[in-house]
Amino acid sequence: MSSLKQYIDLYDEACTLVQASATDVLNSRRDAAYRQLQQFDTSADKLEAYKYTDYQALFAPDYGLNLQRLSLQQEGAHPKASCSVAQMDNIVVRLDNDLPIVDSKERERLPQGVFVGSFTEAAAILPDVLRAHYGRLADLECDPATSLNSLFVQEGLLIYVPSDCRVELPIQLIANVHAAQPLMCHQRVMVVLGDRSALTLTYCDEKSTTQPTMATQVAEISVGEDSCLQLFLLEETEPTHVAFHQTYLEQGARSSVELYDVTLQNGHTRHSLHSRFAGPEGRLAAYGAIMASGQQHVDHQLQINHLTDDCRSEMLYKYVLDDESVGAFAGKVWVAQGTHRNQSEQTNANLCAGDKARAYSQPMLEIYADDVECSHGSTVGKLDETALFYMQQRGIPLDEARLLLQHAFIGEVLTHIPLEPLRQRLMLLTDLRLRGRLEKCQSCRVADVCQ
Repeated sequence: MSSLKQYIDLYDEACTLVQASATDVLNSRRDAAYRQLQQFDTSADKLEAYKYTDYQALFAPDYGLNLQRLSLQQEGAHPKASCSVAQMDNIVVRLDNDLPIVDSKERERLPQGVFVGSFTEAAAILPDVLRAHYGRLADLECDPATSLNSLFVQEGLLIYVPSDCRVELPIQLIANVHAAQPLMCHQRVMVVLGDRSALTLTYCDEKSTTQPTMATQVAEISVGEDSCLQLFLLEETEPTHVAFHQTYLEQGARSSVELYDVTLQNGHTRHSLHSRFAGPEGRLAAYGAIMASGQQHVDHQLQINHLTDDCRSEMLYKYVLDDESVGAFAGKVWVAQGTHRNQSEQTNANLCAGDKARAYSQPMLEIYADDVECSHGSTVGKLDETALFYMQQRGIPLDEARLLLQHAFIGEVLTHIPLEPLRQRLMLLTDLRLRGRLEKCQSCRVADVCQ
């Protein structure tokens, strides 16, 4: 029997409770999500996008859901997450499991007209924005985690930047999963940028419990014409955490989006990006730096749809895999018929530092137009024995030589990060991670070396 059946049965029993504490806009998509989840439950066909992630097995454990919106006790004393980076001033927003928390002092630092708050608040202040964008991009038919999220989500976070507005300070969203018992939480984020606007958003995933946990995260991001978005996705959780991240992105004409995806610590993670150019002359650059060891599993699925003319997309994802870890990458660029002068570059490189580590790579192009410049490449290999020998001959110990090669390999991605304080911090954390000294960053407070 499908593991999704337990959630369908749970919703049958608790639908009134789920809907009672949510806004009307969240409730408006539940029927469609319910029907789609039933189709996933009864379908015998395996989803190609989940070739390397067994979602049935991951959804099988009996996690608890906080449907009554109780205040959950944390496991032990844990300080408030701060993820501070030296010489970098952020506007801090929190997701406490699935509940948005925005301090009033932080709100005062936002430019006039910018809204950062819960869906409940947005329903009273910006109801038209909420109704126009919620569920518009998230595709229920292609992803069971999105359907499950849409069925049970009870609160969300809206970040709205009006036209002709630049948010000069980065917004840092810290999503912390915690509970004194096993927990599944459903997190929802919506980012709406008007025309000629700009935003830098850092999305930090954390976990402050040793209990088994799962989080489904659905982010719907709409970027208006001539607007710019820098998005940083940083994961640093625990081996007992399962994460399904679904990002849905739409770009207007002449918009620019830069996405940086860095995994330092995790358990079992699946990231998916569904992106489309809705207007001409858009640009998307997606970079990934993934480090995994032990039995960690990181799966990335990216699809970028070129629906109009003169758009450019770039993908550069690198994995360093040790021990028995698994890394999977599938990147697909789709170019619509009748479009012109689209460009795309796609590169996936994997370094298996352990003999039992496994990397799976599937770069794809699906092109229905002639006037294009598209390329893709993929490599899977081990550390260069010749380089290791050369470095040892010059007095560098073998272990240090291995670390230097791994750091240089992953550093090619990190050098693209435009925020120098964040880039330097991630370079340091990467070094600590590869040396086995980063068990958990604890909000960037890693002994004296991180001061």
